[in-house]
Amino acid sequence: MADKKTLGLVMIVKNEERCLEKCLKAVRNLVDEIYITDTGSTDRTVEIAKKYKAHISHFDWINDFAAARNFSLEQSKCDWNLVLDADEYLISGKRKDIEKFLTCEGKIGYIELLNSYKESDGEISKSKIQIPRLIPKGVKYRGAIHEQIDSELDGIILPLTFDHDGYMQEGKGERNLEILLKELNNDENNPYILYQIAKHCGY
Repeated sequence: MADKKTLGLVMIVKNEERCLEKCLKAVRNLVDEIYITDTGSTDRTVEIAKKYKAHISHFDWINDFAAARNFSLEQSKCDWNLVLDADEYLISGKRKDIEKFLTCEGKIGYIELLNSYKESDGEISKSKIQIPRLIPKGVKYRGAIHEQIDSELDGIILPLTFDHDGYMQEGKGERNLEILLKELNNDENNPYILYQIAKHCGY
């Protein structure tokens, strides 16, 4: 009988005391290990991570999400890695639901993400997307902002659903736009960067 495959939760965080405990409490029974890379928190983020016996590392923030994620992935000793943000919370799905997938090779797992948005009139809107987040060891990310998995592996939609409330918080849009404009200076004709800038500006 083949050895059971291990699954690590891999996260980059900064000042996430608002939501980190909610995230870790919901997902801890899904994973075998928790790897958290802190990029400069000044609140209780690291303290909360230690409460959940996370392997904690530190990365100096350089305005590059892929660089931070790849550093965090290098800390993991697991066969598979689930990449989450602190404002994403498992609301449906258990470990037994993905055990068969973890025996696969050459695949990437897609989760379902439910996003909440606050409209200009104060109303709350929701969207649902499938996004690749469960990756085999060795797969990395590319892109300083709105980073993407750098892989041509086929994807499988998994029975895992997460709620995401990050778009309800203020301040991230300005940070993201700053990084996008920096990336544009390095690659002024990149259609993906141009699309994301237009999206941030409301076009």
